Amino acid sequence: MTQSLISFGANLGNSRQLIQLAGKQVIESFGRHNVVFSRMYRAPAVGGPTGQADFYNAVAAIESKLSAFDVWQAVQTIEQNLGRQRRTRWEARRIDLDVLLHDRERHWTPKLKIPHPRMCIRTFVLEPASEVAASWIEPVTGMTVEQLRDDLRSLSGANPRPPCVFVMAEQQSILDALEMAINAKSGSTPIQFMERLLVPKAPRVASLQMVLEMRQGIAKRFSSLTNKSTRLIAFAGRTPDPSAVHWEDYGRIWAELFGMNQRLNFEEIPLSSDEQRFRRIPKYLLSADDPAWAAHELKAAITAMTCPIYPCGDFFDAE
Repeated sequence: MTQSLISFGANLGNSRQLIQLAGKQVIESFGRHNVVFSRMYRAPAVGGPTGQADFYNAVAAIESKLSAFDVWQAVQTIEQNLGRQRRTRWEARRIDLDVLLHDRERHWTPKLKIPHPRMCIRTFVLEPASEVAASWIEPVTGMTVEQLRDDLRSLSGANPRPPCVFVMAEQQSILDALEMAINAKSGSTPIQFMERLLVPKAPRVASLQMVLEMRQGIAKRFSSLTNKSTRLIAFAGRTPDPSAVHWEDYGRIWAELFGMNQRLNFEEIPLSSDEQRFRRIPKYLLSADDPAWAAHELKAAITAMTCPIYPCGDFFDAE
């Protein structure tokens, strides 16, 4: 049996009812005894056009004999059955289902990316996920879902610790834009600019040895530039269309360097203390040919780390 974690989100129409309908189809696809649902949560829309309604969110843990790709196909079918249409990133949506985890596998393909590239920085994902999969390992950072949730919890509440951000980019103009974005964000969200690093442009194709050497060099520089309060490493890479759904594919080498696919397996190679620390901090790949878009994405990432989230009953409760 394999274990999969999927998220639910919606903010168009009767969002809660649509998520419940999606939950019923998940049960039909995987079996009632193989699915455990979190409570339902409500959170503000993050990153998309202004004026959107709040999102309802939930997470389900699933046991099955299916591969990651088969689970993803089942999720896609449920979205299509409920009228999901994909146009642009972060738009308001009738229903949104994502595969967050599948065992400890890592995939980086044009359509399927597991673990979900942004789950570690989203409180509206980690809060419900911790109810049904607290001890599950997120394989990129090596941390449990509960540890990732607790780390975000420390950034808000009565005595918040400001999230410190380490940013890297291949262009100076992008670094300048990201620093301005962080400074502008500090008025509404506690945030502290940590450090920035200009890195050489990565080749489109690199050997595994080259990737390892790049990683070792950056981890060493990261350790010398920062302290232990860093909460997010944001890397700005290249893409011809930053609004495209699959922009991450243009940062494939950086995804490999961060361990977001199977090519670099942290469980099979010795890691220095610098690399271990570098591993455990969530990474976020930004589209960055456009400085304004990169700044927008970084501000959205920071907001997702600290946005309010409100429980609103069990998954199948009537509102």
